Amino acid sequence: MDAVKAKSKAEKQDAQPSIDKTLFKGLHLVEILAQAGRGGISELANKSGYTKSNVHRLLQTLCRVGWVRQTGDLGHYELTFKLWELAQDWLLRFDLPRIARPWLAQLASMTDETVHLAVREQNDVIFVATLETPQPIRIHTPLGSRAPAHCTATGKAILAFLPEPDLFLVSRKLPKPVEKQLLADLERTRKRGYAVNYSEWQDGVNGVAAPVFMSPNRTAIASIGVFGPSARLNQNEIRRLAPLLLDAAKGVSSSIGKVDTTVP
Repeated sequence: MDAVKAKSKAEKQDAQPSIDKTLFKGLHLVEILAQAGRGGISELANKSGYTKSNVHRLLQTLCRVGWVRQTGDLGHYELTFKLWELAQDWLLRFDLPRIARPWLAQLASMTDETVHLAVREQNDVIFVATLETPQPIRIHTPLGSRAPAHCTATGKAILAFLPEPDLFLVSRKLPKPVEKQLLADLERTRKRGYAVNYSEWQDGVNGVAAPVFMSPNRTAIASIGVFGPSARLNQNEIRRLAPLLLDAAKGVSSSIGKVDTTVP
């Protein structure tokens, strides 16, 4: 009977997908630091059960990627605010549509076009709130649908204000001519404060969007956009709507308690 149980247990273990042991150890070390506040290599080795050399290598990697830093006490380490920032970003996504709804409704009323709120998910943007235009000719974008960030106004409004390492992870996957065009477009976006899209995503569909900032370092966590048929949303109309977008995005940024919501 014991042999049968042992065989059954082994089969279950074999059926489970393998895990990356280094990643597992690194995450476990982060959890220990979150609970302890800070610690030295010997202390962390005792708590984790890892060797001192293993703990040292893990800490060096975590320091290089910005998750951990050395304290004023020699040989002691603590978590940076990166984990907190990521948690805030994650939690905010659940409440952001509710916070933004008054500004989205006002913008929809003033523009008479489809208005949406988008967040970035790797190389895409996801539409987390949408108010459709009452006009008969419109472009339908279902709630929760995705679009490429590099060729949409909502996406470019966020990409333009990402930290350089995060932007590089997106742009490096694009063909070189597309990457070059995108980086130039993002520079223009930073200067004027809003992004545009002239039939880059869908033929005959134009858009304009402004970033929503979460923190004083001017990292964009979302964007508010207006898009519609190019016959209605032409270049002159986009210039007219841009200040309205900027005001709405600034209002949402202010409502979530962020300091720097000024437009460059």
